[in-house]
Amino acid sequence: MKKVIPVGTKVLIKLAEATEFYGNTKILVNPGSQEQECKGTIIAVGEQVSSMKPGDFIQFADHAVPVKMVHEGVDHLLINIQDILALIVDV
Repeated sequence: MKKVIPVGTKVLIKLAEATEFYGNTKILVNPGSQEQECKGTIIAVGEQVSSMKPGDFIQFADHAVPVKMVHEGVDHLLINIQDILALIVDV
């Protein structure tokens, strides 16, 4: 099995699962009609990334051009740190 290690200012993220219900209702949304959210969990960071760490949950730009990668048998995205808009934290 191969492992992806980001370099420079790259970040490897695992995309968040799309929401299955519409808002706070019990209306199930057809999975085929769901848009992929631009959110995910950081799995690994390049050596030039000091402001984020694995496990952080982030929002990234919808205009980002990620590189699709397979890491440990699961699809992930490799993006530039400049495309990350915000950390999402519980308060």
